[in-house]
Amino acid sequence: MIEALQEANIFYAPIPVRGEAVLAASQAFLQHSNAIRNQHVSPSGKALSVEVKKTYTTGAKDEIAEFEAIGLAIRGALLYGEQLRQEAIRRAYNQTPSTGTADRSAAFPAGYSEVLEAGYEIFLKDFERSIGTNDITQRTIAAVGYVQTAPVEEEEEDWSYYASLPLGVAVKLSGALNTACRGFGDGGSGELVSQAAVEMLSVLTGDPIQEGQDFEDYFRNRGSLPLATRTLFRADDLRQMNLDILNQSKPRQIDAHRRELCRSAVLVSRMVNGGRLDQPYEFDENGNRGDLVWRRDQGSYTFRNLREYDWIYTDKFGRKVYFMPLEFLPQYRKVTD
Repeated sequence: MIEALQEANIFYAPIPVRGEAVLAASQAFLQHSNAIRNQHVSPSGKALSVEVKKTYTTGAKDEIAEFEAIGLAIRGALLYGEQLRQEAIRRAYNQTPSTGTADRSAAFPAGYSEVLEAGYEIFLKDFERSIGTNDITQRTIAAVGYVQTAPVEEEEEDWSYYASLPLGVAVKLSGALNTACRGFGDGGSGELVSQAAVEMLSVLTGDPIQEGQDFEDYFRNRGSLPLATRTLFRADDLRQMNLDILNQSKPRQIDAHRRELCRSAVLVSRMVNGGRLDQPYEFDENGNRGDLVWRRDQGSYTFRNLREYDWIYTDKFGRKVYFMPLEFLPQYRKVTD
């Protein structure tokens, strides 16, 4: 991994967000991040990684609030090119820095000044000698860009998103969805859906539920993970789905939830078994039939037009993963009774 980071000159900014205060895992993350910082360096030995700080609060001086840590890391990444340009101007024209060390340490992640030094060494060491023909004051070192996506909580029409799942994780997710689909209508339907919801959230965030932890507590403590609450995968939808099923007062809404869980079960199962449906739905928005057929007597979907498809990707380190379309996961579809 260190070789891959150095080959691409990647600026590494670890952000430890709040989880369940699993101290062994938290300590391992700190150790790994510090090991990367010690080894991922410029040719002269300057770190290309900022320091990592604890984000759970016990009152120690070296800790930082999670949202502040995230904000500093994002600010540092977005302004990295401009900060490098300002540093090159200062050195080329013997200017006094406009941002002192104290100010920089308050506005950027800890260790950011050394990362700037490493960046200057890698990207700008020859620019001082070409000031006359390549004025650094007019040069853009790194442009800040973005990919426009749909507004929060609106449907995305221009991009497709995927989850990278190790083989064993994909099989586990498939099993949870199949169990939820088959057990629907039993007295334990709500619990099965809860288990499937937690499994999906664990897969996408890498943050598993702890032994003895309550379902609602697990969801409540994911509030600081935007992926899990407001963007690509809305855990709140799964929470509401679970409450609807426990309530049992909206038959048509519950039937819609059942179909969603069973749709996901079929699609993920086919993926794990090397198959693909090109039209992975029952009907499209225009009423045209897709490749899924709902069997009410069986309470499950059958399918047609299945074709072989290799979902497995092998990376440069030989690790095999599935790239699963996020639309394979259950969606909350509002139905009026």
